Amino acid sequence: MKIIFSKTLLDEILGQVEFVNEESCGFLFGTIQIQSKRISDFIKAENINRENKKIRFEIAPKDYFKAEDLALEKGWRLLGVYHTHLDSPPFPSKTDLKFAFEEFSYIIISLNNQKFSSLKSWTLNRKREFIEEEIEITAN
Repeated sequence: MKIIFSKTLLDEILGQVEFVNEESCGFLFGTIQIQSKRISDFIKAENINRENKKIRFEIAPKDYFKAEDLALEKGWRLLGVYHTHLDSPPFPSKTDLKFAFEEFSYIIISLNNQKFSSLKSWTLNRKREFIEEEIEITAN
């Protein structure tokens, strides 16, 4: 499955996650086509992790339900979650795997010195292993 979103949307997300000194996270919305997911919007979520927000994120269940409600209200699909990794590559951790849902996309944005470095998207297969998804960033 390919993930498609615009440079403008990526810039909006980066505007909310760069220069933040903890992992940032949020929800991704859009549509599913035959071989792709088109992300058309996002909302930021609060990282409620109490252990160490610099290396872990956690989203409150109530925020997940709000995201589901918003998707229904707007006629969108909740496609997945994004989060940042501070000064580490955009690969899923064991904690990411523990809390992941099948069919969701997990976009991990790597920040080095709190500035965008790279990103990758992942989804779970039926064996509960992450597989990388292709990302296409469009002009609009």
